[in-house]
Amino acid sequence: NTMNKGLIMLSGDKEYIHAKEISDIKNKPKTTLSGMWQGTKSLGTSVFSGVSGVVTKPVAGAQSGGIGGFFKGAGIGLAGLVTKPVSGVVDLVSKTSQGIET
Repeated sequence: NTMNKGLIMLSGDKEYIHAKEISDIKNKPKTTLSGMWQGTKSLGTSVFSGVSGVVTKPVAGAQSGGIGGFFKGAGIGLAGLVTKPVSGVVDLVSKTSQGIET
């Protein structure tokens, strides 16, 4: 979990980080099967967010901060393209392991 939190922080996407923290608090796996399901769901969400962020983050940045915001958003989008899917894989393993422990 600690490694995953560090990866998520590297994305720089504050909305994603907040949503992920809330989801992790609310959805603790109770069995191996629920851990695998939650981990797979998290992986899918992470990959989708990483890919879509390449477009949405620069647009949102440009709307709020002009050309500088566009470039900041592009950086966040590109960072998320790498870190979010990796975080999703780590989350899949972590949530499956949590289900095994309980």
